[in-house]
Amino acid sequence: MHLRGGITSRIASSLPTASTIQNMRFACAAGAMVSWRPMCATTSHEEKKRNRLNLKRTTPLKRTPFISIPKPPKGPRPKKCKNRACRTSYIPDPSQPWKDWCSVDCGTVLAIEKLAKQKAAKEKSERAEAKRRKEQGMSIRERLAALQVLVNRYVVLRDKDENCISCPMPAHYDGAWHASHFKSVGSNSNLRFNLLNIHKGCAQCNLFKSGNIAEYEKRLRLKIGDDRVEWLKTADRSRVYDHDYLIRFSIIMRRKIKRLEKRRGSSS
Repeated sequence: MHLRGGITSRIASSLPTASTIQNMRFACAAGAMVSWRPMCATTSHEEKKRNRLNLKRTTPLKRTPFISIPKPPKGPRPKKCKNRACRTSYIPDPSQPWKDWCSVDCGTVLAIEKLAKQKAAKEKSERAEAKRRKEQGMSIRERLAALQVLVNRYVVLRDKDENCISCPMPAHYDGAWHASHFKSVGSNSNLRFNLLNIHKGCAQCNLFKSGNIAEYEKRLRLKIGDDRVEWLKTADRSRVYDHDYLIRFSIIMRRKIKRLEKRRGSSS
């Protein structure tokens, strides 16, 4: 009888009370998920460990082999014809991928252009070689004359927008323009290539009036100043030029002419 009473009391203690049932009803009415578990159903440490062991996978995972799906072969990409007059898109022949033309006519035009470029490059190299050989065998007198041509050309380009240094001849005059020396070349070899001594002048003043020095000096003082004009008058007159100086100065003048022509072309 005592055993039955103990079992009955134990079962009664595990059942929910009236207040617990009332709280569960309120929670269900509010929409909450409530799970009731009696106090006697608490799991021990051994049971938890046993449950974790049961959750482990008994068989190892198998690695599935990677299967690559072959892509469909790509056809040749369309190209544009290299002929500037054509520029038509075409599908190249796989057996001749180096072809850059769409038809026989375009190929002929490209071949002619290529031959013309090769011929022009060959002629340019031959002219440069002939010029180099000619310069190597030039005398002092020939180098002086060649350098004077370069200096005169540079002076005319430099003073392109200026009037004549010896007269009021305007810059847009269609006649010939010269590089006029303030101190002559024959009596002042030291100032022969000095750019302060050379300025643009018309052919009438330079050839028929010996430079018109009186007007030349007046306009030169306004252009470069009195101090530089006085220095030109008192500078040393004679000088002996050697090959090395003439070669170096010729290279400098060619670069200056090229730079000035490029600047004039871009400005115009």
